[in-house]
Amino acid sequence: MAVTYTTAAARAARTREASVADRWEIALAGVSVFAIALVLTAFVRAADERANGHAAGPIVRVNAVADAKALEPALGHALSTAADQHLAAQSMFAYLVQPDGHRRTV
Repeated sequence: MAVTYTTAAARAARTREASVADRWEIALAGVSVFAIALVLTAFVRAADERANGHAAGPIVRVNAVADAKALEPALGHALSTAADQHLAAQSMFAYLVQPDGHRRTV
C-alpha cells in the first residue's frame, strides 16, 4: 500500500488555481448576461417598430415587376439616396430578368 504526501504549499497552489478558474466563470456569466440583455433589447425594439408601423412601405411583387423603376420605392427604406436606390433596383432587375429574356422566380 502506497502513501502519498501533499505539502501545504501544494494544497495552497491548487486552491489558488481553482479560484482563478472561478473568476473566469464569473466573467463568463457576466458576459452571458450582457449578451442576453442585448438580444432582448433588439427584440423589444424590433417589436416596437412593427407595432408602430414605421417599416411599412409599398408592397412590390418582384416576380411581376415590369421594369427596374417599380423596385425603387420599395428600396427607399433600406437605402437613403436616390442614386443608391436606382443602382440597387437596376441590379435586382438584372438578376430577375436574365439576358435571354427568361425570368427567375424568387
